Amino acid sequence: MKRFHLHTLCFGLVLSLAICGAAQAKVAKLGRGKTVTSNIAAQIGGNSSMQSSPRTCSAGCSECDKSKGVCNACQSGYMLYDGVCIKCPEINNGSCRYCTGDANYQSCESADCNTGYWDDTGTCASCGYAIEGCLECDTYAHKCTKCDKDYLRQKYECKNCPENGICNGTDSLKCKEGSYFSSAGSNCPSCSEGCAACTSANNCTQCKNGYSLKIGACIANCASTSDCPAGYICNGSKICEICGSGSNLGIGGCNCPTGKYSDGKGTCNGSALSSGGSYLCKSYRDCSEGYECTGGNGCRKCKAGSNQAYDNCNCPPGTLSDGYGGCKKQ
Repeated sequence: MKRFHLHTLCFGLVLSLAICGAAQAKVAKLGRGKTVTSNIAAQIGGNSSMQSSPRTCSAGCSECDKSKGVCNACQSGYMLYDGVCIKCPEINNGSCRYCTGDANYQSCESADCNTGYWDDTGTCASCGYAIEGCLECDTYAHKCTKCDKDYLRQKYECKNCPENGICNGTDSLKCKEGSYFSSAGSNCPSCSEGCAACTSANNCTQCKNGYSLKIGACIANCASTSDCPAGYICNGSKICEICGSGSNLGIGGCNCPTGKYSDGKGTCNGSALSSGGSYLCKSYRDCSEGYECTGGNGCRKCKAGSNQAYDNCNCPPGTLSDGYGGCKKQ
């Protein structure tokens, strides 16, 4: 059988000289006349020369069409315009989250603001400008969450620290020594005279020097009755004690001025007791608060709801009798 050489075969084929030359170079002897050639298409990359390269979208793009290099959606802080993500404008005290406009001008519509500022439609405004004394506030609700140390936070607002109060910018209020916390008014009223510490206006727990604690009250120490206020007498323990009912300096040695008599509650009235046990009086001024002058029968408790403008009762203006000898606010 007549054998043909490879160069003779290539001459008869309609192939390019370049491919033939490459084929000849790839012939390898395997022994006993066997030969193998490599895949030419694989060597030159098959049809890879016909594939198109992926395209890159603009910075800030979150959804990119890589075949066209066109962005369909942008990240926060960018604006989509004509397939391109344009960075939102710079703002003070924060960063722009969302903006609108075109390639030449962008307007911030909403922002992420730093601590101490809130989003005022794309502008970061100071919490203190909106709410006096505010250091930190809710970005969206415009409510103060932390006040300056000299303020008390109440219902998301900053209130001036009340007298005798110790504030720390939160809703926690502490009271200084000599005052007590009143939940009704969120303030710190002062303790009674001579009281160093108390839990209420009528319950002292510690007295100042010169006073002694007795049943929740601080009674002044004394050397004689003259050291005590009107309505009190200096007892054997050198403590000012409330005078007995109807007594004065001339009756029982009590410290009530001449012509005034103790009501047994620490105050001095203008009349002595009648035989019926009530204080004699000429006018309501001779009676204690909550009492009215009846003339011949002396002082008696006011009717409930009465005051100086009604039935001549001795309750200060703006107060009404409670019907038990006391006065209360209208």
